[in-house]
This record gives sequence, structure tokens and C-alpha cells, in this order.
Amino acid sequence: MVLSQVDIVRVLYLMGGSHKDTAAGLIMNVLRSNDHHQSGLIVYAKMASERGMVRDAVQVLIRVLIRAPDDQEIR
Repeated sequence: MVLSQVDIVRVLYLMGGSHKDTAAGLIMNVLRSNDHHQSGLIVYAKMASERGMVRDAVQVLIRVLIRAPDDQEIR
């Protein structure tokens, strides 16, 4: 089983503490290389929401929802 970068971000974020900062940096790297990365955008939105950046989270989720309106994870 091979983990994607987004999977690694999810694990690090769940570990908490300073790992959350590492996860934030990694997800930004993913999105810098592909700003349409659907899984990366969803993870970023969840992280932003938990950090109190609700406006950013909503804007990102709207972008993703427009591209994939039937995706259950987004809904």
C-alpha cells in the first residue's frame, strides 16, 4: 500500500501538536503543484475550518463543489 501526500497530511494532522504545522506545510506544497487537487483542497478546507479560517474553508469548498457537484465527501 502506497500513501499519497494527502494521506500523509491527514495522518500528520490527526497526530496533532507540531505535526499539524508539518501537515499544513505539506498540503500547501500539494496545492502549489496542483491548485485543482480535489482531495488536497478538501483536506485544506477541513484544516482551515478547524483553525478558525472559516471564510477560506467555505471558499475552497465552493470551488470544489462547482467542479464535482455529486461528490459525497464534499457534501
